[in-house]
Amino acid sequence: MPIYLHPTTPHPAVIDAWFAPYVEDGLHLASWGFAVEAGTHALRLIYSGLFDRHPRLQMILGHLGEMLPFSAFRTDRYYGLGGDGGGRRLQKLPSEYLRNNFYVTTSGNFSPPAFGCTLEVMGADRVMFSVDYPMDDNKDGAEFIASYPMDEATRRQVSYRNAARLFGDKIPARLREAD
Repeated sequence: MPIYLHPTTPHPAVIDAWFAPYVEDGLHLASWGFAVEAGTHALRLIYSGLFDRHPRLQMILGHLGEMLPFSAFRTDRYYGLGGDGGGRRLQKLPSEYLRNNFYVTTSGNFSPPAFGCTLEVMGADRVMFSVDYPMDDNKDGAEFIASYPMDEATRRQVSYRNAARLFGDKIPARLREAD
């Protein structure tokens, strides 16, 4: 079974250090803070070597990958350049772990350009439809996935086939085999 890493309100010390002047504006919440915290946590798991030790471990990130697909190029480019020459402990580049050990969901991020980037970076076999109810509206999510310009095979893959493959027999057979 995969592990779903979902964000929440940052620790009070983080709010004080980074977001204090903008708490009333909600910068620490879903607009920015949630993604920064969850994305950083995912990168820390990658950089720790967890997936070298457990290569079959699968994780899920919501909100189109908590900004990680958008920064994958720079993450790889600057990996191991920490200053003392002791970097590059991983067997692969960080984005390879992102693409091999993580699935991402659409949950609450129904932006066509962001979705396109995520599909390009992650591959259609690593993206799953999700809504993020009650934070986001089910109808908005359904309309987004139905109207996004992609071929029907990719739409089916993202809409349910990837989840059926990932969760296997935890999903009722009638839903796994639906077309």
